[in-house]
Amino acid sequence: LRLSDTTIENSHSQGNGGALLIAGALATISRSKYESCSAQGEGGAIAVTEMTRLLYTTGFPADVSISVVIFINNSAASGGAVSVNSNSSLLLNGSEFEDCIAAGDTSSEKGGGGALSVKRQAKATVTACSFSNNTARVQGGAVEVTSSANVSLSTSVLRGNQALGRGGGALCVRDAHVSLEQNNLRQNLAKA
Repeated sequence: LRLSDTTIENSHSQGNGGALLIAGALATISRSKYESCSAQGEGGAIAVTEMTRLLYTTGFPADVSISVVIFINNSAASGGAVSVNSNSSLLLNGSEFEDCIAAGDTSSEKGGGGALSVKRQAKATVTACSFSNNTARVQGGAVEVTSSANVSLSTSVLRGNQALGRGGGALCVRDAHVSLEQNNLRQNLAKA
């Protein structure tokens, strides 16, 4: 799948991926905008996950590249704009996340990653991105990394994000590995 120079607005899913669900596929998304998209599950704009097959013990992971994409006012239970899980990989470069919300709650193990949620052994490399004014109802106002996920975050700005529950105004790392290099974190708030 290749998408470029595309605007998607007001798209909704009762499951995962308000605009796009990328399962077990290769995808490149560039120079695009996702605004006011929502999902009742994960990934208000985009959900990236493996494709499982009934006869196989392991699934087929997705591999996605997102470059120079703007995410504004998207929402989901987890990963307000983008969620990545189940052994899948994300390369995220030069993109902006603003006013996105992870609205789930602690009882459902959702509500993390106001802009981005990476979990269940997924991998993400995030470079030169901006995360501004995103909110997580539980943890990781901008970014949530959990469940043996692996994330490299560099030369990015995380500003004015907030977590309303467990903490991590900018970033929440739980049972996972994160590498941080040359980032600017300021004015983030954890209300736990």
